[in-house]
Amino acid sequence: MKIINNKLSRIIVIIFAIASVINTYAQEFVQDNYRTFYNFSMLKQDDNTRSLKVRYVLQHAEDKTVEHPVYKAQIKFINKLDDQEVILAEVLTSKNGIATLTLPENQKYLKDKEGNITLIARFEETEKLEAQEEEIMFKDIFLDFNLAEIDSVKTITLNAYTLNNKGEQLLVEETDVAFYIGGMLSKMKINDGTLESGSYEFEYEHNLPGDENGLLTFYAQIEDHEEFGNVTKMKTMNWGVEHSVPKKVKNSLWSKNAPGWMYAVLAFLLILVWANYVYVVISLFKLKKSIKKDLYKGPIQGN
Repeated sequence: MKIINNKLSRIIVIIFAIASVINTYAQEFVQDNYRTFYNFSMLKQDDNTRSLKVRYVLQHAEDKTVEHPVYKAQIKFINKLDDQEVILAEVLTSKNGIATLTLPENQKYLKDKEGNITLIARFEETEKLEAQEEEIMFKDIFLDFNLAEIDSVKTITLNAYTLNNKGEQLLVEETDVAFYIGGMLSKMKINDGTLESGSYEFEYEHNLPGDENGLLTFYAQIEDHEEFGNVTKMKTMNWGVEHSVPKKVKNSLWSKNAPGWMYAVLAFLLILVWANYVYVVISLFKLKKSIKKDLYKGPIQGN
């Protein structure tokens, strides 16, 4: 009797899921109800390479959580100076509407007299979609990130400079910086301040646990700066508080740790339960895919 009830419950769940999927995808895609979201961003990474990223999607005018990525849109990444343009690369957007390009550390850029670099992400007009273009202007900045114990005091120092057209170093002034420690899920801010005469320094006074070797990963970041953009630098140091490892206790029924055979039985039962859920989810995805083929042709083609 229980088996019949379980099967009946499963059928009811599947029926409701089918109804939900059909309701979601049976609505006809009308492009006039959507607005273009075209975003160009850049990050100078720890190894001095630059990551360029374009996200190109169509968002519903009323519900921005409803998106249709523009797939296979040809994005031209360009370095521009006055009327001169150099194409760095041409990249097609993915099924998520994203095109990325990594420029090497030794990339040569066209610069104006003040050392400004202009990069453009351009999508040219097609029969279905209008032309899109965004521009980023920035100065190249170099960060020297140091962690050291000075007179038994843990000290963090960041030095920053730019280069003029002659290759001479110019110290960075009045620029905000933030410092983080990497965690399992996100970074934790430990300090922030302003560069003066190309430098910022502070004492590290936290007692945070590191990994099994006591290592912590520190980040120095310039964020959304109108002149330098986003820049990050990373260092690892054994400044983490040591963990005390508990002594190993033999597993038994009267100890805090159960015998191995009990873990094995529990794992087997959990696998059976989750296998049932996985089967239902896979069935729903197959059904969803077949419905989408009939009612929606996939991401908007960008070519």
